[in-house]
This record gives sequence, structure tokens and C-alpha cells, in this order.
Amino acid sequence: MKRQAGNVALVVLIVLALSLLANWWLWKSLDGAQHALTAAETKLTAANAETQRCNDSIAGLEEAARKRGAAQEKARAAAAERRRQAEAEAHRIMGTPAAIPGDDCGSAKKRVDDWLRSRQP
Repeated sequence: MKRQAGNVALVVLIVLALSLLANWWLWKSLDGAQHALTAAETKLTAANAETQRCNDSIAGLEEAARKRGAAQEKARAAAAERRRQAEAEAHRIMGTPAAIPGDDCGSAKKRVDDWLRSRQP
């Protein structure tokens, strides 16, 4: 009977030791999982912050592009008006009869001289 009680006590000790070992292993696994979860949450927070910075940068670029587009549209309109005026001036010049009939070179020289005089204050 004593021997049986000793065997039962030994079995109980072995089961208790196995239970403690299993609990320790589970606690370590849970601790590692919690560390991994914390690391993943930290990375996620950093990624979200980086995403927000990127979105803010894109919004800034969109605003700059919109302003630049508006300025360029004004510049294009001004350039188109200058082109229209230059074409009108070219048509006026080409439609003007020669200053010296029969002498193209002399006519050109007279026109250039007249133009230079008109530019002097």
C-alpha cells in the first residue's frame, strides 16, 4: 500500500511538473506573440503616418499644379494675343505698297529707316 501511495505521489508530481512546464511554454509563447503584436502595431502606426505624409505631399503638389496651370493659361492667352498682333502687323506690312516702286532693296531700306526713327524717343 505504501508502494502504491508512493507511485501515485510520483505520478502526481510528474503530472504537476508537466503541467508547470506546459504553462511556462504557453506563457513564453504568449509573451512572444505579444511582442510581435506590439512590433506589428508600431510598424502599422509608422506606415499610417508615412501614408498621411505622402497624401499631404500629393495634395500640396495638386495645389501647386493647379496654380501653375492657371498661371500658364494666362501666359498662353497673352502669347496668343501677341501672336495675333504680330500676324496683323505682318499682314499690314506685306499689304503696304513698296516705298520706292521697282526698287525692293531701296524700299526695304526706307522701311527700316522709318521703323528705326519711330523707335527713337
